[in-house]
Amino acid sequence: MEINTLVAYGANGICRIEGMSEQMIDGVCRRFYVLRPVESESSTIYVPTDSEMLCKKMKPLLTPSEALDLIQTMPESETLWITDDRERNERYHKMIADGNCSELVRLTKTLYQRKQYLAKFGKKLRSADDRILQQAEKILFGELAVVLGIPRSEVLAFIEEKLVKTAAEEK
Repeated sequence: MEINTLVAYGANGICRIEGMSEQMIDGVCRRFYVLRPVESESSTIYVPTDSEMLCKKMKPLLTPSEALDLIQTMPESETLWITDDRERNERYHKMIADGNCSELVRLTKTLYQRKQYLAKFGKKLRSADDRILQQAEKILFGELAVVLGIPRSEVLAFIEEKLVKTAAEEK
């Protein structure tokens, strides 16, 4: 990974690799990637270069073409509703931590549909599910915004416009 490269880093979202750092920890000199989340410039994340697990969390961003393909596949993306609250919470948090855009699409689609279903009965999502939805949107929309060069606040409208246009072309 090169300095000044943007990467997706799990639940932290998009980060810029600011540089490398060396620190003495327990008498051992360790090297770290220094990451700065783009949505939180005051935060700094140190990723040990010798930790395969943590380095694997640093993933290249989607290309613009991959982002558009991901949007086009959203209608066919399968949902993943899990009825057991504890199991659902664990599974969804793992999906958030992994930061895989395809899985985040499944997660947001599942929770959007659940939210719409509950609204028919005058109910709302459980607060834990709502927080997960917000986290998933933040990560997914953050990456799509950076890759597509649009403000994060316009990502949902962009997706809706693309899907409506595709549906019209298929008729």
